[in-house]
Amino acid sequence: MLFSDSEIEQIMEQAKLKCYPTAVYAKQWAIADSAKGAVMFGKESGSPAEIASQTKIMTAYVVLKMLEDLEIGDPQNYYVRVTKKAERVTGTKAGLLAGQLISILDCLYALMLPSGNDAALTLATAFGKYIHFANINERRKIVNKELKDYLK
Repeated sequence: MLFSDSEIEQIMEQAKLKCYPTAVYAKQWAIADSAKGAVMFGKESGSPAEIASQTKIMTAYVVLKMLEDLEIGDPQNYYVRVTKKAERVTGTKAGLLAGQLISILDCLYALMLPSGNDAALTLATAFGKYIHFANINERRKIVNKELKDYLK
């Protein structure tokens, strides 16, 4: 968790007063109530935003959903390999190196915290092939085979 419950409450109180929290450095941010489908507080939350950040959020969501669907345990204990293409990608990066093994959890952090394009491409390369299989049992077979091959 990035913020404790008390820190979130403090951020929300400051947002109500239009006194934006010092812990949030983003040009734009929002706190939404998903049950109501509405933004409760935010800074420039109605302004157009670059799509890259939203794409990275969706990449993280898809990976986390796939981990759940594939019944993969603690993402700290499973690794992905950084490709040369991921190391060479342009834009904001987390500094991943080709050939490096990185835990899925650390790669998710590298994706979200520095907004790492290299981490995004690493996760997309590792998980993208599973999206083609609609049947969850087929996905599990592929993952189990790859894990067994990897652990040999």
